[in-house]
Amino acid sequence: PRSRCLRAVCVLNETAKPQSTEWGALQCLERACRNQGTELTILPFGQLDFGETPVLDSFYHADIAVVDMTDVFRQPTLFYHLGIRESFSMTNNIVLYHNTDLKGAQSLKATSGSYHFIPYVTTINDD
Repeated sequence: PRSRCLRAVCVLNETAKPQSTEWGALQCLERACRNQGTELTILPFGQLDFGETPVLDSFYHADIAVVDMTDVFRQPTLFYHLGIRESFSMTNNIVLYHNTDLKGAQSLKATSGSYHFIPYVTTINDD
């Protein structure tokens, strides 16, 4: 019997622009998911924060949840929702962080607990 493909979600700030670091990280994530045959759904942060039922369902039931914690103002909400996933034994949670500040990255990694923490930098080329 054929098994279903993995489902991943990525919470994206609605204001992310194609030139932004968050957008660049999303492009890399999309490419990685496509290469692995993983279905990726983009969830708007505002809808997750507001508690829209379809968005919450998608986030809580995804095999993999990816959140970008670069914006410190979104961190409490994202940690809350990751904690709910963890309470359901959904442990494939990935925290991305645009690494422009070593102390900030180290602090966030220390508070990320069991989540997979991936700091990233952006380059000028299209890779």
